[in-house]
Amino acid sequence: MEKPMNAYDLKGLGQRVRKIRNELHFSQQDFAKKPSLSGSFLSEIEAGKVKPGYNFIMSISKECRVNLYFLLYGKGKMFLDPFDDSVSNSEDPKGHIENFKHVLWYLERSPMLMHTLVGFAARYIYENKGFIDSEIERFNNKENKDKGEKP
Repeated sequence: MEKPMNAYDLKGLGQRVRKIRNELHFSQQDFAKKPSLSGSFLSEIEAGKVKPGYNFIMSISKECRVNLYFLLYGKGKMFLDPFDDSVSNSEDPKGHIENFKHVLWYLERSPMLMHTLVGFAARYIYENKGFIDSEIERFNNKENKDKGEKP
C-alpha cells in the first residue's frame, strides 16, 4: 500500500503536473482553464507550494486521460490508453461501459444516442478547439517522427 501524500510529496506532484502540462503543450493559463483555476494557483501547485484539491486531481485525470497512479506517485504510464479494456467508466452505475468497442455497438443500434453524441461532440469541439488542435498536432508530429519525416 502506498503512503499517503505529505508535504514532501508536493514538490514531486508539482513536477508531474508540469510534466503533463508540457507534454500536452499547454501554457499555465490554458491548462488552468480545465479545472477552472487561476494560472497563479497552478504555478504554486507546480512549484510544490500548495496541495491541489480532489477536484483538480480528478479533473486533470478525466479531461487529459492522465493515469492517477502516475499523477500521485510518479509510477506507471503518464496517460491512459483510450482503448484499454481494463479502464472503466466509474460514473456509469449500471455496468460500466468499459471500452470504445462497446460504445460503438450502442451507437450502431441507437439513432437517438448517435444524434445526442454528435451534438455533444460538436459542442465539445467548439468549446475546446485549441486543446483538440494541440492534441492533433502532437499526434501528427509523433506520426511524422515515427515515419522519419520532419513535422
